[in-house]
Amino acid sequence: DKDYEVTRTATDLRIGKAFSQPKELRCEDSANGFATDKMVQAYNVYNSITSYERQVLEEQFAYLFKNWYMQMEYNFKIAPLVYGKETLIARIGESSAKEAVSLASNAQIPIEQRKALLQVIFGLTEEETNIIYDYDSNH
Repeated sequence: DKDYEVTRTATDLRIGKAFSQPKELRCEDSANGFATDKMVQAYNVYNSITSYERQVLEEQFAYLFKNWYMQMEYNFKIAPLVYGKETLIARIGESSAKEAVSLASNAQIPIEQRKALLQVIFGLTEEETNIIYDYDSNH
């Protein structure tokens, strides 16, 4: 509806500014496409902006569940957003990334087991394991 076009545009801009979201993450400036370096920079900027909030949430969840009626293992660590292999390498370190790629290319282990090992050993998500497999297949 044309009646709400101005409101919709203004609302998008206000929400983005209120949460300090880079315009690339809101797809506001997509004239240049989704250039990897700009997206990685936008992810890094937003991760730095939200690091305090992630820390507060982690601490509050740990506090809430510290005396839970059942004994349980918990990890409330909130990982920063990841965009592509560059951010993944920055998060786990270059030597760990090389070890992860080596494990991912080990044909003696079934692929599902390799992915599970990557997730357990390196703390990767399923999306991140796919990034490693894409990287390994292109190099």
